[in-house]
Amino acid sequence: MKANLIQQNGGDAGTLVSEIDQAEHSRLTQLESQFNQLKQSDDDAAAQQLGNLQRGFQSIADGAGPRSEEAKNFVNNVPAAIREVHDRAANKRAEAAYQQIVAKYQQAMGANDKSSLEAARTGFQSIVQAGGVHAGEAQKYLEDIDNKLAALNQPPPPVAPPVKPEQPSGSGAKDAVLALIKSYEQAYDQRNARALQQIWPTMGNRYAGLKNAFDSASSIKMHVQTESVDVAPDGATATVTAQFAEEYTPRGEKPKSVKGKTVFRFARPNGNWVIVDVE
Repeated sequence: MKANLIQQNGGDAGTLVSEIDQAEHSRLTQLESQFNQLKQSDDDAAAQQLGNLQRGFQSIADGAGPRSEEAKNFVNNVPAAIREVHDRAANKRAEAAYQQIVAKYQQAMGANDKSSLEAARTGFQSIVQAGGVHAGEAQKYLEDIDNKLAALNQPPPPVAPPVKPEQPSGSGAKDAVLALIKSYEQAYDQRNARALQQIWPTMGNRYAGLKNAFDSASSIKMHVQTESVDVAPDGATATVTAQFAEEYTPRGEKPKSVKGKTVFRFARPNGNWVIVDVE
């Protein structure tokens, strides 16, 4: 090192050493900041950038300067950080693929589309075989699809003489939607995202967020107080205005309470009432 040559010639190398230390410290701080940011990513591109950072750390380590040992520690930690980023990226892709299959499944179930149901079945089978976090749910979806396809493949019933359909009574519709609200409460209390999805099949992307919230809770208590029930004249849709109170207890933490007003919207697309939106 140049500092050693200066000392051997009787000079004062302190200033040069200080400058080298300061330069290495500045460079190492910059690399460390980038490392800490990139290692939290779920993007494969970040893993490539971490590889580039490793070369920067290695350069400082090879320089045998004041910060070389600290740089070596980062060099050793980069491979594990790259693996973690790749794992998160793979999980992100798998989650997106799963949600896409669920959306296609829901659409096919509503449309009684056999070809789309069979395509969804193939997708769920691959998830079951992979054995990921959604394997159990995918197996249940497979059972639902098999039952649905079995029903669709049944021969059509004999044609009956046309009769004028009866309009559902207002009281019957009211009882049906209130029963769904009770099931909504129970799904929260039991932290059962799938049960909630069955009575609210159009929830779409909300499913992932609710399932994560349910899995992260040690208990949930949901209470819905109905204020009004409005059934459309044709008996095909209904709206319920209510007050809700939720007590959410994260694992290892104290309960958190939320209260407010909410609006449930219902429809009966296939003759059975379901929730179509919760505002």
